[in-house]
Amino acid sequence: MKKLLNIKGLTLTETIVSLGVVGIVTVPLLSMLILCQKVLSISENEYESIQTAQYYMEEIKAMDVIDSELYSYNAEEKSYERIVLQNEGKYGAEIRIMQDEDTVLYNIEIDIIDEGKIINSLAGSVIFE
Repeated sequence: MKKLLNIKGLTLTETIVSLGVVGIVTVPLLSMLILCQKVLSISENEYESIQTAQYYMEEIKAMDVIDSELYSYNAEEKSYERIVLQNEGKYGAEIRIMQDEDTVLYNIEIDIIDEGKIINSLAGSVIFE
């Protein structure tokens, strides 16, 4: 009966089997954590780019008239344009404000740029009198 109940400790085989079971359980959990981190990073970048576009949209909507110091007029496209260069940690932007024919309604297009690529866009309108 004493041989069946070994109370002196764990054998080497039991320790190796235990570590194997822990490894089998841990590897899928770690890969799931890595996947979650990637999804979180992508979501954070998406959120920041939308927030940047929304900031510029609200800036335009708060103006009474188009600020000619910030926005240059493009006669070919009949629109006001502004290019915001990308700084470290921030996105760049290309902003266009175009007037509808014979109305006071202006259409706004904002493209958010990261490393030369458009990663997000926002469109809206505003009335300038």
